[in-house]
Amino acid sequence: MTTKLMVLALLGIKPMSGYDIKEMLKLTDAERWSGILIGSIYNAIHKLERDGYIEVSKIEHTGHRQKAIYTITKRGQEYEKELIRESLEKPFNSYPTQLTLVFRLLIVLISSKR
Repeated sequence: MTTKLMVLALLGIKPMSGYDIKEMLKLTDAERWSGILIGSIYNAIHKLERDGYIEVSKIEHTGHRQKAIYTITKRGQEYEKELIRESLEKPFNSYPTQLTLVFRLLIVLISSKR
């Protein structure tokens, strides 16, 4: 659940590719403080897209490579709120989901200063 919430939170800020999401999580050392395994990002993206919570908004071409840019859907925004509610109802654990919420706030603040 935390991985899906993190992906939705990042896409709620701006459209991104899977690579962009992975790099943002590496930059913030999220694997250490949130318990999210960076390698699980693409699996979460696949499931979120399959379930209609995110969608490909465009395909970027760089050389011979294609990069899918994802956006959160209205359904995904509702699901994100549901995940936030669920995480706040659970007792604090060793990888506090509440930190995911703080992470989103920090990203918004960082993005607004650029």
